[in-house]
Amino acid sequence: MKNQGYGSLRAYASKKSKCLVFLLMGVAFTCWAEWNRGEYADMVGELFFTARSAALSGADLAVSHTGPLLYNPGNLARTGARGLSVTYADLYKSLFSASMLHYTTAVNSNAGVGVSMAYLHIPGIEYTRHLDTEHIVIDDLELFSSSDVWIRVGYGYKLNIGKTDIYYGAAFNARRRRLHKWTGYGIGIDGGVVADHAVGELGALENLYVSAGLMVENITGSYHHWSSYYKEYSLPHLRFSMAFQFDWDVPLPGEVLFAFTSPDLLSNEGINQTGSDEEDDPEQISFRQQPFAIFRNGKIGLEYKVLNTLALRGGLDKGDFSMGAGLSFFDNTVSTDFTYITHQLAGTWKISVTYDWH
Repeated sequence: MKNQGYGSLRAYASKKSKCLVFLLMGVAFTCWAEWNRGEYADMVGELFFTARSAALSGADLAVSHTGPLLYNPGNLARTGARGLSVTYADLYKSLFSASMLHYTTAVNSNAGVGVSMAYLHIPGIEYTRHLDTEHIVIDDLELFSSSDVWIRVGYGYKLNIGKTDIYYGAAFNARRRRLHKWTGYGIGIDGGVVADHAVGELGALENLYVSAGLMVENITGSYHHWSSYYKEYSLPHLRFSMAFQFDWDVPLPGEVLFAFTSPDLLSNEGINQTGSDEEDDPEQISFRQQPFAIFRNGKIGLEYKVLNTLALRGGLDKGDFSMGAGLSFFDNTVSTDFTYITHQLAGTWKISVTYDWH
């Protein structure tokens, strides 16, 4: 009788899950029929990396739970995903700044939740709409400030299969963007799965762990409502990530992390957008036509944590180099991280302070 009851409950849950999937798909197709497509509506999330992730050029998607926005929600179920992190970023020689807060805690031994908040402030923007370019008077230019506020709530769950841990989860995003005379409100849903496999000892490598994951941003599209006459949505993004973690004794005992995260595999953003008139334009790549371009346009990061105290990091993202360092205190309870990122416009630096409870 007990097994019959469990089977009935499982069938009921499966039926409800299918109904929810079809409902979300229906909402997506209904909205896409009425809303405008915004190619770059959701492409500022990388401004909100923590200092550690930024030093790795955001390549740590397979293992990071520190967010505050672009992290795989499945990683919230990791055993070490418990803490409070505060980050400040000074972007392009103080042209604008971003502040971030991320809180993660365990629900039980197999589940965790995370809450992230981020604020972007851009002051001193010149209002040039309807400006007569032939008779510009600098003193007459109107200045205004813009801001962007994000809130993300995520949930992750863990399954254990032998030497492999599988993490999966989902996150809900809410956003408010304020421009000169317009304010927009947006929502979106992300999901992800990560698998960790304990390899053990492999040659000179000890305690080797291999991680691989997939993350889908904007599962049903990300919708942004500016006014009754203009609404836009962003298409989904699919990213693949992997990481290798192992102990290393040369030149000093420590832990090494090598991480890789691909660009959007669906060709829906940035360097891999489709539809360019110039076939040789490196900024217009379709991975459906050039699959190996995934690797040369991905994010690569390397971290060496010496004596469980000092972390040295570096990363590469399509020609932009990042570097940083971190210090841990009180048995890794408190840590601080600093990062500098090169850019064609100007460099950016970030600093994070994290308190972890184990």
